[in-house]
Amino acid sequence: MLLIALYHSLYRSLYHSFSDLRLTKGVEQQKNAAKTALWLIAKLGKWSG
Repeated sequence: MLLIALYHSLYRSLYHSFSDLRLTKGVEQQKNAAKTALWLIAKLGKWSG
């Protein structure tokens, strides 16, 4: 349950970040945000596993 909530909040914050970045020319920031999100998800998966 906790993990689902974490994923949901992470997804929402990422979605808003991408929406904001789309208004600017922040392609590199988008890539970095995606990498960071994937890294966080991998870490969370290891901790919960």
